[in-house]
Amino acid sequence: MRARRILAVSILVLAAAAGTVPAAMAQEAAATGGLGWKTSFQVEYFSRTIVWDEKTRSSRLLNPQGLLAIDYEAAPGLDVGLVVGYSLADWDGLAFRGLPFSIENQAGTIGGLVIGAELRKSLVVRGDWEFDAEARFTAGMSKSETLPLEGLAVDGQVDISASWMRIEAGPTLHYHGFELFSPYLGLAFDRIWGRMTMTETIEDLEGSEEKKVAAAGVFALNFGTVYEPSTSFRVKFGGTLIPFSKVGGGLGLDYGATVRIMVAL
Repeated sequence: MRARRILAVSILVLAAAAGTVPAAMAQEAAATGGLGWKTSFQVEYFSRTIVWDEKTRSSRLLNPQGLLAIDYEAAPGLDVGLVVGYSLADWDGLAFRGLPFSIENQAGTIGGLVIGAELRKSLVVRGDWEFDAEARFTAGMSKSETLPLEGLAVDGQVDISASWMRIEAGPTLHYHGFELFSPYLGLAFDRIWGRMTMTETIEDLEGSEEKKVAAAGVFALNFGTVYEPSTSFRVKFGGTLIPFSKVGGGLGLDYGATVRIMVAL
């Protein structure tokens, strides 16, 4: 049921993104030559500290993923797009104490579909400098995993399912003064939240527990460069740093990295 709700929400977001461009803007873009399609493939990895049990416990969410995006240049400086891909989320360390036998998740990576939408709008261009706003929503839905329970005198198993959502939005400053490379620096609201459900079955005993999680940090510093040997081909190399407050006190730093290959159609 939750997977279906996530899918429904994601479809609504995709439809909204696809419908953000009025017909008049599309006609203007066609007249000026700005109308067009772009496709890109992105490999991304992020390591985020997540908190749970009313923010009294923490663990890590590691997530490598591959994403395919189809973007539509509806007007000069305005791109809207749809995203689909696959992730291998690792939720190890999340503890479940409300089951017949307490267990800490050590299932490793759990594969699942990723869908989403993205938007980019160029706001100001002055000489070699460009200031824009970017936003992206993605949702990941894992397939269910069934694992045997070891170390018991009787047979038992645990069924695991998980899902997550992510919103990234903020301004970015680009410098286009170099011939092939365009470095950039940006700030973003970067929020991840989700849930994992674990159902334990040991002969006649059965119990289920759900953990709601959220990323400890929500503000990110994005940086990197875009390599553009031609107007129809670009490669983006990016990094992300996310500071957060540790559960036990003090500050920590999460991170991410991405490589995105973009081709104009």
